[in-house]
Amino acid sequence: MDLNIPYIVLNEVNRGLFDRAVLPEKEADWLYVCRMCKFQSITGLFWEGVQKRQQLPEARFIEHFHKKEAQEQFQYRHQQKETVRVRAMLEEENMPYILLKGSRMRTFYPNPIARTSCDVDILFKGDEKRLHERMLSLGYEFEADEGTTINYLSKPVKFEMHRYLFDERMEFDGFFDRVWDYARPVGGGSFEYVLTEEFFYVYMVAHMAKHFTRYGSGVRPMIDLYLYNRRTPAGFDRSEAERILKEIELYDFEQRLKRLCVAWFETGVLTEADEKLTDYIMEAGIYGDSRIMAAAAVKAPDTANQERRQKIIHYIFPRPQVMKRLYPRLMKCPLMLPVAWTCRWCKGAFTDSRSTAKKNLQHYASIDRGIVSHVSEMTAELGLKDSH
Repeated sequence: MDLNIPYIVLNEVNRGLFDRAVLPEKEADWLYVCRMCKFQSITGLFWEGVQKRQQLPEARFIEHFHKKEAQEQFQYRHQQKETVRVRAMLEEENMPYILLKGSRMRTFYPNPIARTSCDVDILFKGDEKRLHERMLSLGYEFEADEGTTINYLSKPVKFEMHRYLFDERMEFDGFFDRVWDYARPVGGGSFEYVLTEEFFYVYMVAHMAKHFTRYGSGVRPMIDLYLYNRRTPAGFDRSEAERILKEIELYDFEQRLKRLCVAWFETGVLTEADEKLTDYIMEAGIYGDSRIMAAAAVKAPDTANQERRQKIIHYIFPRPQVMKRLYPRLMKCPLMLPVAWTCRWCKGAFTDSRSTAKKNLQHYASIDRGIVSHVSEMTAELGLKDSH
Protein backbone atom coordinates (compact mmCIF):
# COMPACT_ATOMS: atom_id res chain seq x y z
CA MET A 1 0.00 0.00 0.00
CA ASP A 2 1.14 3.54 -0.77
CA LEU A 3 1.66 5.02 2.69
CA ASN A 4 0.68 8.49 1.53
CA ILE A 5 -3.00 7.76 2.21
CA PRO A 6 -2.35 6.38 5.75
CA TYR A 7 -0.08 9.35 6.47
CA ILE A 8 -2.83 11.80 5.48
CA VAL A 9 -5.34 9.94 7.65
CA LEU A 10 -3.00 9.84 10.65
CA ASN A 11 -2.00 13.49 10.23
CA GLU A 12 -5.62 14.66 10.28
CA VAL A 13 -6.31 12.54 13.34
CA ASN A 14 -3.28 14.13 14.97
CA ARG A 15 -4.44 17.59 13.95
CA GLY A 16 -7.92 16.87 15.28
CA LEU A 17 -6.53 15.77 18.64
CA PHE A 18 -3.51 18.02 19.13
CA ASP A 19 -3.49 20.66 16.33
CA ARG A 20 -0.37 19.19 14.75
CA ALA A 21 0.71 16.96 11.87
CA VAL A 22 4.14 15.29 11.76
CA LEU A 23 4.11 12.70 8.96
CA PRO A 24 5.20 13.48 5.39
CA GLU A 25 2.40 13.49 2.83
CA LYS A 26 1.54 14.43 -0.73
CA GLU A 27 -1.66 15.10 -2.62
CA ALA A 28 -3.94 12.08 -2.64
CA ASP A 29 -7.24 10.80 -3.96
CA TRP A 30 -9.78 12.12 -1.44
CA LEU A 31 -12.31 9.52 -2.46
CA TYR A 32 -9.87 6.83 -1.33
CA VAL A 33 -9.11 8.83 1.82
CA CYS A 34 -12.82 8.89 2.70
CA ARG A 35 -13.03 5.15 2.13
CA MET A 36 -10.04 4.56 4.38
CA CYS A 37 -11.63 6.63 7.16
CA LYS A 38 -14.82 4.59 6.91
CA PHE A 39 -12.79 1.36 6.81
CA GLN A 40 -11.03 2.42 10.02
CA SER A 41 -14.19 3.92 11.62
CA ILE A 42 -12.46 7.24 12.33
CA THR A 43 -14.35 9.58 9.99
CA GLY A 44 -15.48 11.87 12.83
CA LEU A 45 -12.00 12.26 14.25
CA PHE A 46 -10.56 12.78 10.76
CA TRP A 47 -13.11 15.52 10.09
CA GLU A 48 -12.08 17.26 13.32
CA GLY A 49 -8.60 17.57 11.83
CA VAL A 50 -9.73 18.52 8.32
CA GLN A 51 -11.62 21.53 9.68
CA LYS A 52 -8.35 22.87 11.09
CA ARG A 53 -6.59 22.76 7.71
CA GLN A 54 -5.85 25.97 5.84
CA GLN A 55 -7.00 24.36 2.60
CA LEU A 56 -10.21 22.32 2.69
CA PRO A 57 -11.09 19.56 0.20
CA GLU A 58 -13.68 19.91 -2.56
CA ALA A 59 -17.25 20.80 -1.61
CA ARG A 60 -18.54 17.28 -2.37
CA PHE A 61 -16.18 15.83 0.22
CA ILE A 62 -17.12 18.46 2.79
CA GLU A 63 -20.75 17.49 2.23
CA HIS A 64 -19.78 13.84 2.77
CA PHE A 65 -18.16 14.67 6.11
CA HIS A 66 -21.13 16.73 7.23
CA LYS A 67 -23.44 13.79 6.54
CA LYS A 68 -21.15 11.40 8.41
CA GLU A 69 -20.94 13.85 11.31
CA ALA A 70 -24.72 14.01 11.53
CA GLN A 71 -24.95 10.20 11.45
CA GLU A 72 -22.34 9.80 14.18
CA GLN A 73 -24.02 12.41 16.38
CA PHE A 74 -27.32 10.58 16.00
CA GLN A 75 -25.72 7.24 16.80
CA TYR A 76 -23.89 8.67 19.80
CA ARG A 77 -27.03 10.24 21.28
CA HIS A 78 -28.98 7.05 20.64
CA GLN A 79 -26.30 4.89 22.25
CA GLN A 80 -26.18 7.16 25.30
CA LYS A 81 -29.95 7.03 25.66
CA GLU A 82 -30.09 3.25 25.28
CA THR A 83 -27.18 2.72 27.67
CA VAL A 84 -29.11 4.61 30.33
CA ARG A 85 -32.10 2.30 29.77
CA VAL A 86 -30.02 -0.89 29.93
CA ARG A 87 -28.14 0.27 33.02
CA ALA A 88 -31.45 1.07 34.71
CA MET A 89 -32.67 -2.44 33.89
CA LEU A 90 -29.53 -4.01 35.38
CA GLU A 91 -30.00 -1.92 38.51
CA GLU A 92 -33.62 -3.07 38.80
CA GLU A 93 -32.49 -6.69 38.48
CA ASN A 94 -29.69 -6.24 41.05
CA MET A 95 -27.12 -7.45 38.50
CA PRO A 96 -23.53 -6.25 38.99
CA TYR A 97 -22.16 -4.82 35.74
CA ILE A 98 -19.13 -3.05 34.26
CA LEU A 99 -19.03 -0.79 31.19
CA LEU A 100 -16.14 -1.89 28.97
CA LYS A 101 -13.92 -0.48 26.21
CA GLY A 102 -15.38 2.42 24.22
CA SER A 103 -17.86 3.52 26.88
CA ARG A 104 -14.91 4.46 29.06
CA MET A 105 -12.32 5.44 26.44
CA ARG A 106 -14.58 8.17 25.06
CA THR A 107 -13.75 10.30 28.09
CA PHE A 108 -10.13 10.51 26.88
CA TYR A 109 -11.11 12.25 23.63
CA PRO A 110 -11.50 16.04 23.33
CA ASN A 111 -14.87 15.35 21.69
CA PRO A 112 -16.44 12.06 22.86
CA ILE A 113 -18.61 11.86 19.73
CA ALA A 114 -15.43 11.59 17.64
CA ARG A 115 -14.71 8.23 19.29
CA THR A 116 -17.23 6.28 17.22
CA SER A 117 -18.48 2.98 18.55
CA CYS A 118 -20.49 0.31 16.80
CA ASP A 119 -21.68 -1.43 19.94
CA VAL A 120 -21.85 -1.16 23.72
CA ASP A 121 -19.95 -3.76 25.74
CA ILE A 122 -21.11 -4.62 29.26
CA LEU A 123 -19.78 -7.33 31.57
CA PHE A 124 -22.51 -8.66 33.85
CA LYS A 125 -23.15 -11.20 36.59
CA GLY A 126 -26.60 -12.67 37.03
CA ASP A 127 -29.42 -14.82 35.70
CA GLU A 128 -28.98 -15.03 31.91
CA LYS A 129 -32.57 -16.11 31.36
CA ARG A 130 -33.83 -13.06 33.23
CA LEU A 131 -31.39 -10.80 31.36
CA HIS A 132 -32.69 -12.20 28.07
CA GLU A 133 -36.30 -11.54 29.05
CA ARG A 134 -35.55 -7.97 30.11
CA MET A 135 -33.55 -7.15 26.98
CA LEU A 136 -36.45 -8.33 24.84
CA SER A 137 -38.83 -6.24 26.96
CA LEU A 138 -36.71 -3.18 26.13
CA GLY A 139 -37.31 -3.81 22.44
CA TYR A 140 -34.05 -5.56 21.62
CA GLU A 141 -33.83 -8.57 19.35
CA PHE A 142 -31.59 -11.49 20.21
CA GLU A 143 -28.85 -11.55 17.58
CA ALA A 144 -26.40 -14.29 18.59
CA ASP A 145 -24.81 -16.18 21.44
CA GLU A 146 -21.06 -15.95 20.78
CA GLY A 147 -20.03 -17.79 23.93
CA THR A 148 -18.10 -14.86 25.37
CA THR A 149 -21.02 -12.53 24.69
CA ILE A 150 -24.79 -12.57 24.23
CA ASN A 151 -25.62 -10.02 21.56
CA TYR A 152 -28.79 -7.93 21.27
CA LEU A 153 -29.66 -5.50 18.51
CA SER A 154 -32.03 -2.61 18.01
CA LYS A 155 -30.67 -0.67 15.04
CA PRO A 156 -28.48 1.28 15.16
CA VAL A 157 -27.52 0.17 18.68
CA LYS A 158 -26.02 -3.20 19.54
CA PHE A 159 -25.29 -4.46 23.04
CA GLU A 160 -22.71 -7.17 23.65
CA MET A 161 -23.43 -8.56 27.11
CA HIS A 162 -20.23 -10.27 28.27
CA ARG A 163 -20.26 -13.42 30.36
CA TYR A 164 -16.49 -13.11 30.57
CA LEU A 165 -13.71 -11.23 28.79
CA PHE A 166 -11.83 -13.85 26.77
CA ASP A 167 -12.37 -17.40 25.63
CA GLU A 168 -10.03 -20.32 26.20
CA ARG A 169 -8.01 -19.74 23.01
CA MET A 170 -6.08 -16.87 24.58
CA GLU A 171 -3.08 -17.88 26.64
CA PHE A 172 -3.77 -15.21 29.24
CA ASP A 173 -7.48 -15.96 29.77
CA GLY A 174 -6.80 -17.33 33.27
CA PHE A 175 -5.76 -13.91 34.52
CA PHE A 176 -8.89 -12.23 33.18
CA ASP A 177 -11.10 -14.77 34.91
CA ARG A 178 -10.32 -12.71 38.02
CA VAL A 179 -11.84 -9.56 36.55
CA TRP A 180 -14.24 -9.01 39.44
CA ASP A 181 -11.30 -8.99 41.86
CA TYR A 182 -10.13 -5.86 40.06
CA ALA A 183 -13.54 -4.16 40.02
CA ARG A 184 -14.71 -1.55 42.51
CA PRO A 185 -18.33 -0.51 43.18
CA VAL A 186 -19.20 3.04 42.21
CA GLY A 187 -21.11 3.34 45.48
CA GLY A 188 -24.37 5.01 46.31
CA GLY A 189 -26.23 1.71 46.33
CA SER A 190 -25.57 1.12 42.62
CA PHE A 191 -24.75 -2.27 41.17
CA GLU A 192 -22.32 -0.69 38.73
CA TYR A 193 -18.62 -1.46 39.09
CA VAL A 194 -15.56 0.09 37.48
CA LEU A 195 -12.28 -1.62 36.71
CA THR A 196 -9.12 -0.42 38.41
CA GLU A 197 -7.07 1.76 36.08
CA GLU A 198 -4.32 -0.86 35.89
CA PHE A 199 -6.70 -3.67 34.98
CA PHE A 200 -8.55 -1.52 32.45
CA TYR A 201 -5.29 -0.64 30.71
CA VAL A 202 -4.05 -4.25 30.69
CA TYR A 203 -7.41 -5.39 29.34
CA MET A 204 -7.21 -2.79 26.56
CA VAL A 205 -3.76 -4.08 25.57
CA ALA A 206 -4.90 -7.73 25.78
CA HIS A 207 -7.94 -7.00 23.63
CA MET A 208 -5.65 -5.48 21.01
CA ALA A 209 -3.44 -8.58 21.20
CA LYS A 210 -6.48 -10.76 20.58
CA HIS A 211 -7.33 -8.80 17.45
CA PHE A 212 -3.77 -8.81 16.14
CA THR A 213 -3.33 -12.56 16.64
CA ARG A 214 -6.64 -13.52 15.05
CA TYR A 215 -7.59 -11.11 12.29
CA GLY A 216 -5.58 -7.92 12.56
CA SER A 217 -6.43 -4.62 14.19
CA GLY A 218 -7.05 -1.12 12.93
CA VAL A 219 -6.05 2.45 13.81
CA ARG A 220 -8.64 3.31 16.46
CA PRO A 221 -7.30 0.97 19.19
CA MET A 222 -3.88 2.53 18.57
CA ILE A 223 -5.37 5.99 19.13
CA ASP A 224 -6.95 4.72 22.35
CA LEU A 225 -3.60 3.38 23.52
CA TYR A 226 -1.83 6.65 22.74
CA LEU A 227 -4.46 8.82 24.42
CA TYR A 228 -4.48 6.70 27.56
CA ASN A 229 -0.71 6.98 27.90
CA ARG A 230 -0.73 10.68 27.12
CA ARG A 231 -3.59 11.53 29.46
CA THR A 232 -2.88 9.04 32.20
CA PRO A 233 -5.76 9.16 34.71
CA ALA A 234 -5.22 9.82 38.39
CA GLY A 235 -4.46 6.72 40.40
CA PHE A 236 -2.90 4.75 37.55
CA ASP A 237 0.09 2.77 38.82
CA ARG A 238 2.23 2.15 35.75
CA SER A 239 4.65 -0.15 37.53
CA GLU A 240 1.75 -2.40 38.55
CA ALA A 241 0.33 -2.41 35.02
CA GLU A 242 3.74 -3.31 33.61
CA ARG A 243 4.11 -6.09 36.18
CA ILE A 244 0.83 -7.62 35.02
CA LEU A 245 1.72 -7.20 31.34
CA LYS A 246 4.97 -9.05 31.95
CA GLU A 247 3.10 -11.76 33.84
CA ILE A 248 0.79 -12.41 30.88
CA GLU A 249 3.64 -11.90 28.37
CA LEU A 250 2.24 -8.80 26.69
CA TYR A 251 4.80 -6.24 27.85
CA ASP A 252 6.89 -6.40 24.64
CA PHE A 253 3.70 -6.11 22.56
CA GLU A 254 2.59 -3.02 24.47
CA GLN A 255 6.01 -1.40 24.21
CA ARG A 256 6.16 -2.03 20.44
CA LEU A 257 2.80 -0.40 19.85
CA LYS A 258 3.70 2.56 22.07
CA ARG A 259 6.82 3.16 19.98
CA LEU A 260 4.75 3.10 16.80
CA CYS A 261 2.27 5.58 18.31
CA VAL A 262 5.12 7.97 19.12
CA ALA A 263 6.32 7.74 15.51
CA TRP A 264 2.79 8.41 14.21
CA PHE A 265 1.82 11.27 16.49
CA GLU A 266 5.05 12.86 17.77
CA THR A 267 8.26 12.36 15.79
CA GLY A 268 7.01 11.55 12.29
CA VAL A 269 10.06 9.32 11.82
CA LEU A 270 9.24 5.72 10.90
CA THR A 271 11.69 2.87 10.49
CA GLU A 272 11.22 0.29 7.77
CA ALA A 273 9.66 -2.02 10.35
CA ASP A 274 7.31 0.82 11.42
CA GLU A 275 6.22 1.30 7.82
CA LYS A 276 5.46 -2.40 7.40
CA LEU A 277 3.47 -2.44 10.63
CA THR A 278 1.58 0.71 9.62
CA ASP A 279 0.68 -0.91 6.31
CA TYR A 280 -0.45 -4.06 8.15
CA ILE A 281 -2.71 -2.07 10.47
CA MET A 282 -4.19 -0.06 7.63
CA GLU A 283 -4.93 -3.22 5.62
CA ALA A 284 -6.82 -4.78 8.52
CA GLY A 285 -9.31 -2.00 9.27
CA ILE A 286 -11.44 -1.66 12.37
CA TYR A 287 -12.91 -5.17 12.16
CA GLY A 288 -9.78 -6.98 11.01
CA ASP A 289 -9.25 -8.78 7.72
CA SER A 290 -10.52 -12.28 6.99
CA ARG A 291 -7.38 -12.89 4.90
CA ILE A 292 -5.29 -12.24 8.01
CA MET A 293 -7.64 -14.41 10.05
CA ALA A 294 -7.24 -17.27 7.60
CA ALA A 295 -3.45 -16.89 7.41
CA ALA A 296 -3.12 -16.57 11.19
CA ALA A 297 -4.86 -19.92 11.54
CA VAL A 298 -2.07 -21.55 9.54
CA LYS A 299 0.96 -22.10 11.73
CA ALA A 300 3.80 -22.51 9.25
CA PRO A 301 4.41 -21.45 5.63
CA ASP A 302 5.83 -24.86 4.72
CA THR A 303 2.58 -26.62 5.64
CA ALA A 304 0.25 -23.95 4.22
CA ASN A 305 -1.37 -26.22 1.61
CA GLN A 306 -2.12 -29.02 4.05
CA GLU A 307 -3.39 -26.69 6.76
CA ARG A 308 -5.45 -24.73 4.25
CA ARG A 309 -7.46 -27.88 3.47
CA GLN A 310 -7.87 -28.59 7.17
CA LYS A 311 -9.05 -25.04 7.89
CA ILE A 312 -11.66 -25.20 5.13
CA ILE A 313 -12.98 -28.47 6.59
CA HIS A 314 -13.00 -27.02 10.10
CA TYR A 315 -14.72 -23.87 8.85
CA ILE A 316 -17.49 -25.94 7.30
CA PHE A 317 -17.57 -28.45 10.17
CA PRO A 318 -16.37 -26.56 13.29
CA ARG A 319 -15.13 -28.67 16.18
CA PRO A 320 -17.61 -29.48 18.98
CA GLN A 321 -15.93 -27.09 21.44
CA VAL A 322 -16.34 -24.23 18.93
CA MET A 323 -19.97 -25.11 18.23
CA LYS A 324 -20.73 -25.21 21.95
CA ARG A 325 -19.72 -21.56 22.18
CA LEU A 326 -21.99 -20.68 19.27
CA TYR A 327 -24.85 -22.94 20.41
CA PRO A 328 -24.61 -23.39 24.22
CA ARG A 329 -27.47 -25.92 24.24
CA LEU A 330 -24.98 -28.44 22.83
CA MET A 331 -23.47 -28.51 26.33
CA LYS A 332 -26.52 -30.48 27.46
CA CYS A 333 -27.12 -32.39 24.23
CA PRO A 334 -23.90 -33.10 22.28
CA LEU A 335 -25.75 -35.42 19.88
CA MET A 336 -27.42 -32.36 18.35
CA LEU A 337 -24.10 -31.33 16.75
CA PRO A 338 -25.25 -32.19 13.16
CA VAL A 339 -28.36 -30.06 13.70
CA ALA A 340 -26.20 -27.18 14.91
CA TRP A 341 -23.96 -27.51 11.84
CA THR A 342 -27.06 -27.37 9.63
CA CYS A 343 -28.30 -24.24 11.42
CA ARG A 344 -24.93 -22.60 10.90
CA TRP A 345 -24.91 -23.51 7.20
CA CYS A 346 -28.41 -22.07 6.76
CA LYS A 347 -27.34 -18.87 8.51
CA GLY A 348 -24.36 -18.62 6.18
CA ALA A 349 -26.44 -19.35 3.08
CA PHE A 350 -29.68 -17.44 3.67
CA THR A 351 -28.90 -14.47 5.95
CA ASP A 352 -26.75 -11.34 5.88
CA SER A 353 -23.84 -13.57 6.91
CA ARG A 354 -23.76 -15.11 3.41
CA SER A 355 -21.23 -12.66 1.95
CA THR A 356 -18.98 -12.98 5.01
CA ALA A 357 -19.05 -16.77 4.86
CA LYS A 358 -18.30 -16.75 1.14
CA LYS A 359 -15.43 -14.31 1.62
CA ASN A 360 -13.96 -16.34 4.49
CA LEU A 361 -14.03 -19.54 2.45
CA GLN A 362 -12.43 -17.77 -0.51
CA HIS A 363 -9.67 -16.46 1.71
CA TYR A 364 -9.02 -19.87 3.23
CA ALA A 365 -8.84 -21.30 -0.28
CA SER A 366 -6.39 -18.62 -1.44
CA ILE A 367 -3.92 -18.89 1.45
CA ASP A 368 -0.37 -19.32 0.26
CA ARG A 369 3.07 -19.31 1.80
CA GLY A 370 3.50 -15.61 1.06
CA ILE A 371 0.63 -14.29 3.17
CA VAL A 372 1.31 -16.81 5.93
CA SER A 373 4.93 -15.62 6.07
CA HIS A 374 3.77 -11.98 6.10
CA VAL A 375 1.36 -12.52 9.00
CA SER A 376 3.98 -14.54 10.89
CA GLU A 377 6.51 -11.75 10.37
CA MET A 378 4.13 -9.11 11.71
CA THR A 379 3.15 -11.26 14.69
CA ALA A 380 6.81 -11.77 15.53
CA GLU A 381 7.48 -8.03 15.10
CA LEU A 382 4.76 -7.39 17.68
CA GLY A 383 6.24 -9.88 20.12
CA LEU A 384 3.12 -12.04 20.05
CA LYS A 385 3.07 -15.80 20.36
CA ASP A 386 0.94 -18.20 18.36
CA SER A 387 -2.43 -18.22 20.12
CA HIS A 388 -3.53 -21.51 18.62
